[in-house]
Amino acid sequence: MTELALYIWIFLGVALIVLEFIVPGLVVVFFGAAALIVALFISLGFFPAWQSQIFVWAVLSLLLILALRRQFRHWFPSLEEIGHPEESLTGEIVEVLEEIPAGGEGRVRFQGTSWKARSEQSIAAGEKVKITGRDNIILHVSRH
Repeated sequence: MTELALYIWIFLGVALIVLEFIVPGLVVVFFGAAALIVALFISLGFFPAWQSQIFVWAVLSLLLILALRRQFRHWFPSLEEIGHPEESLTGEIVEVLEEIPAGGEGRVRFQGTSWKARSEQSIAAGEKVKITGRDNIILHVSRH
């Protein structure tokens, strides 16, 4: 059971860290890091019971968020941190990472991070587009 738990925590940790690239906000990465730390503890023979593993993971997640999130947000800015009103985003030029079909969604790079983007026009990957607005974490873009 301990070996299976080790692999589960490793998988969970890696999956959560990768998920941070899809769900911006700089929180999920700390859940993933805590899961990897729990996996390390399990490999060293600590916390054989699943209840203690979950407890340690929850405490580590909270501590990592409280201790490191502010510093990491300085290194990796996001829309939430900067708190731009929609008007200040308007006019920013960004690169399309994933094709945006007409009326559909794709992905663009904004402030060094991949974001969902929506457009009324079909836009190919690699093109430069202008931000025309935003709806939560989805940017509205058009050709400039």
